[in-house]
Amino acid sequence: MRIHFLFRSALAALATLLAVHAAESRPVQAGETQLLIKPTSRMSEVAVHALLSAHGARAVGSVAAIGVRIVRVPAKAAEHVLAAFQAHGDVDYAELDFTARALGTANDPYFQSGQEWHIGKIQAPSAWDFSTGSTSVIVAVVDTGVNARHPDIAGKVLPGYDFVNGDSDPSDDNGHGTAVAGVAAAATNNSVGISGVAWANPVLPVKVLDASGSGTYSGIANGIT
Repeated sequence: MRIHFLFRSALAALATLLAVHAAESRPVQAGETQLLIKPTSRMSEVAVHALLSAHGARAVGSVAAIGVRIVRVPAKAAEHVLAAFQAHGDVDYAELDFTARALGTANDPYFQSGQEWHIGKIQAPSAWDFSTGSTSVIVAVVDTGVNARHPDIAGKVLPGYDFVNGDSDPSDDNGHGTAVAGVAAAATNNSVGISGVAWANPVLPVKVLDASGSGTYSGIANGIT
């Protein structure tokens, strides 16, 4: 995502960013759009006021440490006014006052410690804001089986099948399948172990690999079908 000018300036003055006006806490009214504008240092207060007035904008606060003015304009004119500010020779930059929202997160120890690097790599916390999975979507783990008693997936494991020994006990005697099941769908935000990508989804264990992690292509094919 593009780093907006406001944040570039803000990083340079991070220690003083709390020097803001109380007016900024007022909610934006319906039909209004909030903009950020940074006049050049050569603009006088009179000139800034004249510029805002000419475009129907009103000042409601500032980020004083970096010289940014917070202004509001009628929503229907926002695009035109923003373009005018951006084209003005005495304005360093102008942009929408975007809204930031916290991403979904989890309290599982391995996630909190950063050891689950893949969670951040695939931007899972962003996805969790939209969905943490579905109980109606089954994740089949075609691997060495699954330890249904593991605390991170207990209660989420459905009855499966063991194509290695030809029975209905797909217990994991290697560990790999359980790890894969956890990565995919471990119970999350429960202060235990790891965070899964799809928290809510149940796991179907399909054992096609033995204790050494080996299995025939035919066994794997049977497991898949």
